Amino acid sequence: MKNRIKVFGIIALATVIGFSMAACDKDDGGGGGNGGFTLKVVNNYDKPITEVWVDSGDHLKETGLNITSSQSFSFEDQFGAGGLTTSVYLFAEGLDYTRDGKKYNFKDTSFEKGKTTTVTLKADGTTE
Repeated sequence: MKNRIKVFGIIALATVIGFSMAACDKDDGGGGGNGGFTLKVVNNYDKPITEVWVDSGDHLKETGLNITSSQSFSFEDQFGAGGLTTSVYLFAEGLDYTRDGKKYNFKDTSFEKGKTTTVTLKADGTTE
């Protein structure tokens, strides 16, 4: 009987731990690890952004998006200490710059490890 109670106690403890881990939110506070950063895209353009590229040499991208206001993305990359100067490509219908058959706008910026960088697409299709 004592062994049965111990087994049920262990099962109950494992269940509580499992549910606690499952309930934890995804960490999107800026990466961490080996140089992660967070990119926040704010869309004030009249068409949704469907794809975001970060040209870091690794060409990180998020596709299949429908950003009509704002959305944040956490990227993990090997940037080392400090940051990396790179470009952001925002793909939306009607933007006036084409690359590989897609239209986009871009902004050169510097991403800092563990920080959030915001890129805003203005109503006229330019970035700030």
